Amino acid sequence: MNIGVLFPPTRSGGGVFQYALSIADGLVNYSNKFQYCVIHYDTENPSCFLDTKSNEMAFIFIQQKFVL
Repeated sequence: MNIGVLFPPTRSGGGVFQYALSIADGLVNYSNKFQYCVIHYDTENPSCFLDTKSNEMAFIFIQQKFVL
């Protein structure tokens, strides 16, 4: 099963970025039953905030100009 976590465009979104970071960190570090994917905008890359040594996590970015 695949699980994706969508991150908001910026970290200044009132804690939404930090909440998504907590969810992704908890999933990847405490459950290795699934494959994880982080979907983020090209303006913010959460990979430097996540410790993914124990499990692999794919990162997919969306170009900001395509967001309505």
